[in-house]
Amino acid sequence: MSVHVRPQPIALDVSIIVEAALELMNEIGIDALTTRRLAEKLGVKGPALYWHFRNKDELLAKMCERLLTTSLDRTAGDSWQDWIRAACMELRRTLGAVRDGARLVAFAEWTDIAKTDLIERVERPLIDSGMDRQSARRIVGATNAYTIGWVATESKSNHRSFMASQFDIDEAFRHGLDALVNGLSASI
Repeated sequence: MSVHVRPQPIALDVSIIVEAALELMNEIGIDALTTRRLAEKLGVKGPALYWHFRNKDELLAKMCERLLTTSLDRTAGDSWQDWIRAACMELRRTLGAVRDGARLVAFAEWTDIAKTDLIERVERPLIDSGMDRQSARRIVGATNAYTIGWVATESKSNHRSFMASQFDIDEAFRHGLDALVNGLSASI
């Protein structure tokens, strides 16, 4: 006599759901990502997700927060210029490693944590160097927009192929980032 053993449902928490959502988005893209498909991936019924997220927008916001946190956790630099360059390089690497990562960060509503804690973490090295908060925010905004835009462009295969036929993509990103940081540095 065979015994059928039902798999134990996984204990869901926000971290598990967000990780699964990022994996699923990487497989199928942000446009095809639905809470129904995510529930299937997790082996649960759709309503189980609503204990943790009110809607898909809230889920996307937490996914965005996870990518930004991962990027910042890997960032270090001596001067504010080195730090912001390292932050942008790591942001590019993090977003580029996930299908539609740049679109997610550009268009998802940010969580309160992203709006406060993460912004503070990004600005802190600049402020600690003696920069005023407004200048730090302008620099962070400009360099993040450059990086997210670059990743969004290079993530499209036809754009990436064209770019690669014209120049070294990594070197061009670094060159543009250096020009931006040097120009911003001269303006404060």
